[in-house]
Amino acid sequence: MSIIGLTKIHLFIHSAKILKKYNLVELLTPVLGISILLSALPPYVVAAIFILSAGYLAFVISMKFKPKFKKGEAKNVESSSINRKHRTGP
Repeated sequence: MSIIGLTKIHLFIHSAKILKKYNLVELLTPVLGISILLSALPPYVVAAIFILSAGYLAFVISMKFKPKFKKGEAKNVESSSINRKHRTGP
């Protein structure tokens, strides 16, 4: 690992200054932690984590936008409430 070599990179120096100036170091810490953890894992494990996370995200989004009623149920609910309103007598 060449950490000493990374600290002298021009981009790294200016990025660190900007993050420190605007107090954004706290946002960078979890990203660095996750990147270090993922770099220690084999590539197939990282790929599996990515694919499973993307699948879970797609499932959650699809469930969020799924209609509450099926096509026939929504019409039955509306028609039964209309029929109750127009009934006269018991």
